[in-house]
Amino acid sequence: MKKAAAEGVYLRMLEAVGARVGDIGPGIIAAHWPFVGSDYQGLVVVGQALQGWDAQETPARWTAAEATTAEGRQNLLNGTREWARARPEPLWEVVRWGHRSGSPFWSVSRRLVPVLEPEADGVWYSRYAWWNVYPLGWDDPDRGPDGALKEVQTPLVGELFWAVMDDIGARRIVLVAGKDWWPEVRGLLDLADLREGERPVLAAGRSHGRQVVATYHPRGARQQGIRDEQLVEAIANAFAKIGMEET
Repeated sequence: MKKAAAEGVYLRMLEAVGARVGDIGPGIIAAHWPFVGSDYQGLVVVGQALQGWDAQETPARWTAAEATTAEGRQNLLNGTREWARARPEPLWEVVRWGHRSGSPFWSVSRRLVPVLEPEADGVWYSRYAWWNVYPLGWDDPDRGPDGALKEVQTPLVGELFWAVMDDIGARRIVLVAGKDWWPEVRGLLDLADLREGERPVLAAGRSHGRQVVATYHPRGARQQGIRDEQLVEAIANAFAKIGMEET
């Protein structure tokens, strides 16, 4: 990714973390920078929030106290960015862990990406980019960002989101918002111009110059009796409809 607006916004987010170190406390924070596949052609799958890393050692894991100086924040950004590019196929770092690859989010991603990018030659996880609305989370797979850690990110997640989309040249965005969280994320990301969708699609259309489809979270879809393949088909159909409207 070229050096652009996203880095500046990310550093401001880290500065906000450092300013609230007393409120955030000594807990270990896991940080996310976009993971972009080697055969990426503009498809981005976006989750809600990062919930930790699996590797024993990673430069994308730190404490709020490390974000209190400009030098420290730059080091955190550099390490987090390097972690997202550490492997020849970046997303292998995530999907190589069994509990990730078998989770609802990653299971649907594995089905969805080849449907939306059928002509790419690489493995499915090479064909897209992965991002989260909230890029800083606790290093805990059972806990999303909360309290002061969430509060410091909220004013900046929308600006950072679209800066990232600009930097990586996103064309189509699958926003796995979840039914209950959708009203909040719609406001955070300024997506009021999307039309309402039909279950399990929450909303779809063009926004900020890109095709966007927001959906149920796969876990919630399963709880509603919606199979993974049905969710994938609904997302693909929503993009097809957007495409027809543009011709």
